[in-house]
Parts: sequence; structure tokens; C-alpha cells
Amino acid sequence: DGGGLGKPMSVQHRMRYLSLSKVLTSALSVKLVRDGRLNFDDRLVDVLHVNGPYADPRIAQVTLRQLLSHTAGFDRLKSGDPMMVPAPWCPKRPAQLAESRLDFSPGDRFAYSNLGYCLMGAALERVEERALASLITDELLQPTGLMGLVPVKNGVQQSDEPRLQIHPAELFDVLNGLDYDSMHATGAWSGTAADFGRLMEKIFISSPPDSLLDPEGRRLLTEVAEDCDIAKWRHCHGLGLYRYREEDGPAIYWRDGSLQGGTAFFAVAEDGQIVVWAANSRQPNWIPINDSIGRAIYGYIKK
Repeated sequence: DGGGLGKPMSVQHRMRYLSLSKVLTSALSVKLVRDGRLNFDDRLVDVLHVNGPYADPRIAQVTLRQLLSHTAGFDRLKSGDPMMVPAPWCPKRPAQLAESRLDFSPGDRFAYSNLGYCLMGAALERVEERALASLITDELLQPTGLMGLVPVKNGVQQSDEPRLQIHPAELFDVLNGLDYDSMHATGAWSGTAADFGRLMEKIFISSPPDSLLDPEGRRLLTEVAEDCDIAKWRHCHGLGLYRYREEDGPAIYWRDGSLQGGTAFFAVAEDGQIVVWAANSRQPNWIPINDSIGRAIYGYIKK
């Protein structure tokens, strides 16, 4: 449904990338590391200049690497997601970190966290002394000529977006009330599916001088723990993506996204195939549906 009931979707429609936006954050982070401008093993509190005492002393142990790999200690299933409220404290009030409590010790396990990526964005802003949206534009988009990728604005649906289809069990007011200005590191970017694919090609596939990352940067962005079973779906996550491979197929690296009125999925295969899938709706039980989409895309890539 493009602009209203009965109007078809088009590949020219602007789609919300949702959590595919995190790939921009992780790719930018790796690029800065390869440029010698960032160190993944730096402590978050040092980068953000957040001094103790800390309500949870383990906060002082969190590294930038752990933020990207979702192992920093934040678990939204236990303590909620502070990014899904109208006025999140991150990234504008980093001092609040000193009052925060972790759900597990840093490095102990994986737990998907929007807050972790928001804090990574705040760290990038502090290191580079520039707004994250400007950093992403200058470092990733301008060099590739993909200036059509822009953040969603608070309370605004662009004229080139398809109409968002909100499930009756979910509320549009919740979606419309999100602070997208605080979500540039986590889920605010938009553009066509084709342009996202073109950007991923520059990050993962292209040869110099057209590539955004060198081979070591690509390795950093895609590697997962050596002992992780990549035959398990949604199981092995590195600094930017999940990795998955069936016994008789290629490895893929993937990320998905979901919010009211939107679903997104991206995969790049080790043989260079790239698939970007985006929709203007979702179901409340979105995780198994996204998993089905991902497995179907893997089947397509295998052929």
C-alpha cells in the first residue's frame, strides 16, 4: 500500500530502515578504528567523561566493543528499553549513565540492546566532536553519493514514504511519539531499499578506491566468536551483524529491524550477494515472522 488503500508499493518509496540503521553505526565505528581515531577497548565512562561514584560499579568496565556486540550488560527483557519512550536520557544526558544499573556483568553474555548502540553513538560524537548524523553523512554517505539516506524526523512522515500500516493491536501514537533525534545510532535512518543495498556494497563488497572499509575493517565488522555455532539462527552476533550458515550453503551476515508500521531485513553473503527487504507493516509477534523472512532470504541466496 503506497500512499493509501489500493495504491501499490514502489521501489522508489522511502522506507524506514529501523534497526538496519545500526549497521551504519557499526560500520562508522570500524572505519574510525581503522583510521586510528577510535579504540574498541576504551572504556565507555572514559570516552563520555562520566565520573563515579557509580550506582553499579560494573558500569566502569563497559567497553565500546561490548556496546557494539550487545554484551555490555543491558538487557531490555529484564529492565525495559529506555529508547522506546518519548524522552530517552540517551544520548543527550550521558551523566545518567552513572545512575544506571546493568542486568549482567559486561562480557558475560549477549542481550540485544538499543541503549548500548545509543551510547556507542554518543561515544562517537564525543570522540569526533560532531553530531552523529553529520558523521554518518560525511564518512559514509557523501563519499558514496548516497545523500538520499536521511534520518526520520520527529512526528513526520515524508511525502515519498508509503503509508505506514499499523496493526490494530498496536498504537500509532507510540510510534509517532518516539524521539527519532535520539535514535540516529539505533533506528532513525531512511531511504530506498536499493540505496541501502548500494551502501552495503560499498562497505562489504567494493574494491578500492570505491570501498569504505579495507579487508581488515570488513573482518572486524563480520567476525563472531570462534566457538559460536553459526548453524543456529539469531545466535552468533559480532560487532555489527549476525552470522549464519547451513552445512550446504554460504555464510551470510544479517541484521533485521522492526517497529510499529515497519519491518526490515538485510543480508550480505560471503559470495557477494546482497538482499535488502523492507515493508511498511509488521505483526505484533514480529520475531518469528522476521526469522521466517530471513530463512526465506537465505534459501534464495543458496540457489
